[in-house]
Amino acid sequence: MRNLPCKHVQVDEVWAFCYAKQKNVVTARKAVEGAGDIWTGTAICADTKLIPSWAVGNRDAETAKPFIEDLASRLKNKIQLTSDGLKAYIEACK
Repeated sequence: MRNLPCKHVQVDEVWAFCYAKQKNVVTARKAVEGAGDIWTGTAICADTKLIPSWAVGNRDAETAKPFIEDLASRLKNKIQLTSDGLKAYIEACK
């Protein structure tokens, strides 16, 4: 989807884990590569509830930057972006 007319977008993350929680990966039996915490970042249009972009990764700038760039590429105009204040989003929006 491109050229979306969203005006207010909210970004947030949902926590989950793969195989074992991060704190248990070291002691887990047969832990696979990539085991541990995983975050799904979502961008939701506050008016339409449409999800124009999402990303799976860590809760850091390495995931936030391409996520915010993808979101921006899908929007028609500048928006008001609301978040929980995650520092990675602030850096990604510069």
